Amino acid sequence: MTLARWQGWAGLAIAGVALIAGLITIRGDEAPARRGQPRRAYDYAPPARPGPDLADVPIIRYVPDPDPDPDPAPRHVELSVEVTATALRLDGVAVTPAELTDRARRAADDDPAIEATIISSSDVPYARVIEVMDALRAAGVEKLALSAAP
Repeated sequence: MTLARWQGWAGLAIAGVALIAGLITIRGDEAPARRGQPRRAYDYAPPARPGPDLADVPIIRYVPDPDPDPDPAPRHVELSVEVTATALRLDGVAVTPAELTDRARRAADDDPAIEATIISSSDVPYARVIEVMDALRAAGVEKLALSAAP
């Protein structure tokens, strides 16, 4: 064997001796009255620390707001005007052009940001749709949308 191999084996032997010596000295942390007696499994547990007194722990509960705001954002009124070749309907109710202007004016007074959707089919003359648009604008409705019904 070469010198390097002997040094390697000698290093392992020294490490083994040091390991055994370390294991022997670990038992030295016992109380003097317990020396020589075998250890029990619960001797290795860390010492118990007292926990918090439950009377001092605050209890946090979620309590909903008793009076939530029922209408957080203002709702905008939207009118639906259906135009046919022979009739006008405001929100599904048949009206005359004068009634359409009156009801739209009252709705516009309540909500200045009112919107109206004019629904007509392709067989309705374009001039009739323009008359309805003029009536709504005269009532104060500025936001108009057009929709084509089948």
